[in-house]
Amino acid sequence: MRHFYLTCTVFVVLLGSSLALADEYVIKPYTIGYVQILEGEVAALNQDRLVKLWNGRSELRLLREMDPIHRMDTILTGPEGSCQIIFEDGSLLSLGPNSGLRIYEYAYDCEHSEENRLSIGFGIGIYRFLGGCLTERNPDATVFTTPLSTVAFSSGDLGMEITSSIGMEQAYIL
Repeated sequence: MRHFYLTCTVFVVLLGSSLALADEYVIKPYTIGYVQILEGEVAALNQDRLVKLWNGRSELRLLREMDPIHRMDTILTGPEGSCQIIFEDGSLLSLGPNSGLRIYEYAYDCEHSEENRLSIGFGIGIYRFLGGCLTERNPDATVFTTPLSTVAFSSGDLGMEITSSIGMEQAYIL
């Protein structure tokens, strides 16, 4: 019986140390961009298993400049918050205060432009998007969804303000 307890104790110790080593070698989630500029409070929420493992098993992370952005991130800015994200292809996305969006899909391959795609769902807030190589090489690959509509973006510069008053949402595209 004493041998059994000793064996179990050794097994638990070995298992614990192997789990600790596994945490050090977690596969990092695919990064699609970085926070280039940030002011105030900005957070990202992601329920993807790899992102949560990489982020210490948490779905929510407060962002800082140069933090990575991942596919399926929901980005939220506070009342004094704003940020600018630069994607792999050089596209820029800016969020103003009290804004929120979700990056549903992002794929960029400079050699195979037919596989490029970007899909973002915008909530209430102020946004600006400046297209990069993805929109230049495959103009039909970018889709923005707002509470009111879906916008196919081909290239250039897009500014949006999405507001809500008395249950009626309005979107202004500049």
